[in-house]
Amino acid sequence: MDPLRLPHGRDPARGLGASGLPGGEGPGRAHPDRAPRDPARRGDRALSNLLPSILTLGNLTAGFVALSLATGGLFVEAAVLVALAAGLDLADGALARFCSVEGEFGANLDSLADVVSFGAAPALALYLSTLQEGMPYVGLAVSAGFLACGAARLARFPLVKREDCYLGLPIPPAGLALALLAAAGPPPVLALAASLALGALMVSRVPFPSLAALKAFRRAVGRDRVPKAKEPLRDAGGSR
Repeated sequence: MDPLRLPHGRDPARGLGASGLPGGEGPGRAHPDRAPRDPARRGDRALSNLLPSILTLGNLTAGFVALSLATGGLFVEAAVLVALAAGLDLADGALARFCSVEGEFGANLDSLADVVSFGAAPALALYLSTLQEGMPYVGLAVSAGFLACGAARLARFPLVKREDCYLGLPIPPAGLALALLAAAGPPPVLALAASLALGALMVSRVPFPSLAALKAFRRAVGRDRVPKAKEPLRDAGGSR
């Protein structure tokens, strides 16, 4: 006599269905152990992908506002906006690494924002604050040269990227230094020399320590400063 069979061809003695899979699983049926996708988790992932780019766009916006302030003669305020852009530039990279969403899109967007915030805005601010009156033509050429060096630095960065150092001065500190110089209003000769020096350092191959290298150095120094436990004194004559 044939054994008793349940609907869909399930054999209670073996626990196999018509398809030969445990639990009577056949074509078109979902696996009982497979959890459905969580929409909230997908939303969190999309948000983590978007947040670094939002910070990068904030960097770009700060640079644009700095340009606007510089054209109005507000050089101190422009320097503050360049400093804000530098903070956002640090934050977007750290957040992208934390969320593991680093990619070509974010890197390209970051370079476009940096050339405005740390190239065009500081160069224009320095020219309008100091160089325009003292040496208009030479100052304009040097300011444009600083912008060109910054753009070349950003284009070269992915080609010579290293973990232990930067080859050439990164554009954010160079642009921030130039913006602060524009706010201080130094003599034209000093401003000209500083702009030339910063531009040359950006396109040079002089190594500058990266943030990762500085953190590793600080951890190494901290370990060296931890006092080592002294070994207990031993009796030269042995136990008695």
